[in-house]
Amino acid sequence: MSVREIPLEKLRTSPFNPRITFSGLEEMAETMDQPMGVIEPITIRPLPGVEGEYEIVVGERRVRAAKKAKRKTIPAVIKKLSDDEVMRMQIVENLQREDLTPAEEGKLFQELQTKFGHSGASIARMIGRDPSYVTERIQLLDLPQEIMTRVTMAPGAEAEPTTMTFSKARALIPLEPEKQIILAKKITEKGMTSVQVEGAVRKAEEIETMIAMVKRPALREQLERKYLSRVFEEDVTPTAVKTEIDLALGKPIGPSLEEQWRDVVSQVWALRRPYMENSFVREWRSEDRRFIQATIWMDVGMKIPSLEREDHRESEFKNFQEADKYAEAHGGYCSGIIEMAGGRYWCIFVKKTKTKAA
Repeated sequence: MSVREIPLEKLRTSPFNPRITFSGLEEMAETMDQPMGVIEPITIRPLPGVEGEYEIVVGERRVRAAKKAKRKTIPAVIKKLSDDEVMRMQIVENLQREDLTPAEEGKLFQELQTKFGHSGASIARMIGRDPSYVTERIQLLDLPQEIMTRVTMAPGAEAEPTTMTFSKARALIPLEPEKQIILAKKITEKGMTSVQVEGAVRKAEEIETMIAMVKRPALREQLERKYLSRVFEEDVTPTAVKTEIDLALGKPIGPSLEEQWRDVVSQVWALRRPYMENSFVREWRSEDRRFIQATIWMDVGMKIPSLEREDHRESEFKNFQEADKYAEAHGGYCSGIIEMAGGRYWCIFVKKTKTKAA
């Protein structure tokens, strides 16, 4: 195997190289200034269709560093290789590296699929990973180039809100390219966590769906102009958009009566929660009305008389107030209507009556 010094101006980048970024060039360039120069030669092949020029097969990072070091030539081994052989060599070399970005891995995995017929599962077995690892990185290739090149898996990257981490990039995939760029810019300029990015994407999808369902063309177009370019702004929320749609369609605004009742019930139960051992809650209906009653008792220092239960037929009292007035007169309270043995009864608690000794 002969090694020749090849002028850097005669070298061209390979279209099959999956690497997008090249780190550590400054450090490598400094070592090339030393007496030993370039220790390991690169591998090249004659550039197809161009006399006297070559395509870099293995060693593009070294070529870039050599240019930074202002070298004129670089040692190289020239091989006659087919496109398939070039791709195989670059794939093998890059699979052995640990500094590939997620997007570079995705490009590599995609080439293994399209050029060599490997399935996602077989690639996963090849690198000792789960199939989802392969699929997720291939999906990154659907992102615009300016986003792909920023994606990093650096340790601790999640702690930097302005870093485009792998999880943040994945969250952008369902969006249209224009919105991907808008949200990516917000991430890298203002800073967002992965959870915030996922929430922003869900919000955008919800607002877009809401507007798309508006049947009046003029109103739908008005909403699209007003909101679709601003879906990631803080003041644009699904609630605000729904309110505007309802107003335009003449629908009632605000929570429904059912929602209001659920809120009342929630508040009553929240009030009772600290006193579960000495309280109860009852709900009942009367025609189109609903009632809820929370009863809480506490020993505040006085001896509370023992109570006994009395059941009175529903017909004995006109309403709850009358039943409760009877109970109060007998030192107790009414807890409402209960159903038993096919009948309806007022459940009333009154003071116990002392039984005379025989």
